[in-house]
Amino acid sequence: MSLHLDENAVRANAADIAGRAAKRKSRKIWAFAAVGTLMATGAAYAAVQLFSYGTISQDAATMKELNLTEAKLTGSLVPGQTVGGSVKVANPNDFPVKVTAVILKDASLQATGQGCDPATVSPGGSVAAYPAGGAGHKIVLAAPVTINANGGPVTVTVPGAVSQAGTATGLCAVSADFAVEASVGS
Repeated sequence: MSLHLDENAVRANAADIAGRAAKRKSRKIWAFAAVGTLMATGAAYAAVQLFSYGTISQDAATMKELNLTEAKLTGSLVPGQTVGGSVKVANPNDFPVKVTAVILKDASLQATGQGCDPATVSPGGSVAAYPAGGAGHKIVLAAPVTINANGGPVTVTVPGAVSQAGTATGLCAVSADFAVEASVGS
């Protein structure tokens, strides 16, 4: 048996095999190109950010005065004694406040009554300016009293508000203007 190869047949067969290999390679390249395009599109899509713009505006809270009621001395003022005071405080604000002190207005301190010597009555605390003008005496609370937003009334006790000298020979009724000092926050 002899094997005879036709050179043209061999070339045709080689060209056929090369064509099929080229088609497979071409399909692979197209497949990779398509996957690469999809991935690139996905990457580009993920990198795109959208923004919308607006404006926010809010006026500052309006501070309202605290509501004070039922102010009184916590005991009878007698010669040689010091008495405290108390006041109920309500907070009409949208935020909590912390009451820290009470300030008595010196010019408003009145001591009256039969046999009363006004010179024997004095305010407690230390000298301070009265917030509405004039001199006063500031009595700092031992511990601040927090009143919640829109809260109260809460009783605030003021130690050592007024005293009467031991040399006094008469009992005195007392009245005075005062201010409550508070700070914002709980």
